[in-house]
Amino acid sequence: MNSNNDHNASRPLLKPGGTIGIAAPASAADRGALQNAIEWLQSKGYSVREADNVYTQDRYLAGNDETRAAAMMELFSDPAINAIFTARGAYGSMRILDKIDYGLIAGNPKPFVGFSDTTSLQLAILSSAGLISYSGMALTTDFEQTEPHPATAASLWALLQGKPLQIEGMTTVRERETTGPLIGGCLSLITTLLGTPFLPDMEGALLFLEDVGEEPYHVDRMLTHLRLSGTFDKVGAVLLGTFSNCVARNPRDGVVEDVLKGIADWTDAPVVTGLPYGHHQGRHILPIGEQATLTAHADGSAILTIPGGSPASATAVQ
Repeated sequence: MNSNNDHNASRPLLKPGGTIGIAAPASAADRGALQNAIEWLQSKGYSVREADNVYTQDRYLAGNDETRAAAMMELFSDPAINAIFTARGAYGSMRILDKIDYGLIAGNPKPFVGFSDTTSLQLAILSSAGLISYSGMALTTDFEQTEPHPATAASLWALLQGKPLQIEGMTTVRERETTGPLIGGCLSLITTLLGTPFLPDMEGALLFLEDVGEEPYHVDRMLTHLRLSGTFDKVGAVLLGTFSNCVARNPRDGVVEDVLKGIADWTDAPVVTGLPYGHHQGRHILPIGEQATLTAHADGSAILTIPGGSPASATAVQ
């Protein structure tokens, strides 16, 4: 099944109450930070159930591949679980992509929230199950303090409740209005999916990108990989989030902003900077696979509009 750019891709919403399952498809969770997240979710009226492997430490993984995949499938198949949030990213989601039952996920759509390393799993779920998911929150990362940043929380609940979301304050080099599916996440995970069956079709996509801890030439290499694959020839727009701590060890190598400027020479589509998404406080949640509209004005300003859930695409879960 490959319905990645289908306008009827399922966008599950979340009604008040119910039970949220916590998954660990990559690395194990820090117990203290996760407890903060659990208490916050409970304060919103939700019950919480942790997957059995959330605290399992197997090197840099939360259990072996079979264990992590089975835990994900259990959360999706259990009718008592109304949404799934990932405990953290780090590394490991990609290892289970070929162990996931995408037909089961398609038959049991529910909100799935993750970030960073979860990019690979969320893109595979869009590509192979036609399920829109939500990118921008990893519980142990966002709850090192008591609560997440207000902008992160506000965008999360807006999207989960099917409300429209408008993001302003961005800049662009080309005037245009473009509508297409929001597809993206962590750059290093996206490029790693090239050549696999798990990367969604990028035709007309509003491609959003971020990364963390990569030197400028690493970012250059990954962006060049996208260029050589023809990705920048297909997309409807490129939206650049935060490239946090992407600093060169050798000052002569320049800064990552110089690398990012080069994308405008590789595509005729609008290239937008300043998207509030990435490894920083105040990021917005973005729905991977949802149709959205980017309006790039002649004065260089840009607005991203994400519509509310419609009867054709939104499924309420309780």
